[in-house]
Amino acid sequence: MKRKHYLTIALVTALLLTLPISGCDRNGPEPAAPTSFGVTVRNDTNYTFDNLFISSSASDVWGADHLGSSLTLRSGGSFDITLGIADTDNFDIKVIDEDEDEYIFKRVPLRDGAVIEIFFSDGPTARVIASGGSETVVSGELILTGGEEHDLPDDGLREFTFVMYNETGWVITSIWFTNTQTGEDYGNQLTEDLQPGSTKTISGFAGDTEELEINVFDVDGDTNVGTFTFMPLNLNYMDILWDTELGGYVIEFFYH
Repeated sequence: MKRKHYLTIALVTALLLTLPISGCDRNGPEPAAPTSFGVTVRNDTNYTFDNLFISSSASDVWGADHLGSSLTLRSGGSFDITLGIADTDNFDIKVIDEDEDEYIFKRVPLRDGAVIEIFFSDGPTARVIASGGSETVVSGELILTGGEEHDLPDDGLREFTFVMYNETGWVITSIWFTNTQTGEDYGNQLTEDLQPGSTKTISGFAGDTEELEINVFDVDGDTNVGTFTFMPLNLNYMDILWDTELGGYVIEFFYH
């Protein structure tokens, strides 16, 4: 009887090992689909943003103001926003500035990690920089509440916008501009350190013949070798590079 009892236990154990176990998933439960994603809005105009709305292009309503009643987005500043996943990847953006003028952008493609740079170039413009580095430019509509020209000074100056790229492996702590004709110092253009591989958009006003000198300084106090000047009007972007042989920074300029 003893030997037969052992055989029964062995048979039952073998059967249990071969039966499927209900509800068991070797890979574990599937992760829940994301319900939101983040973007960053940068104000590269000369105006403070009092209200900021972003909603799906498929929606008929703007929804809540992302800045709320107590926040503003100052010139040169940035603001992180969390958006809900929508049926479309296109979103509409409305900005109301300190003069209560509105900038409206339609069907702006947004993905997680995108940076939205808002500036003026023959009207309000939104440049969307995806997390992978690709860029999309969307022209907007300007709605004036006061009936006056917007963002255009009356002294003959014209607005410019260009991008600075840190193409080095070093953290750049300050970038200074000086007018070569008047000697006027325009100060440090960075509101925060320019990390390796990152960009900074610069906007302002200049005359047709205005020339600026640039000086770059990094976290170690190193600077550019030689003098580098450029014309801000019609400048598209500049690359800041490190020259190993010269032991300093060099700048390359690229115009429209």
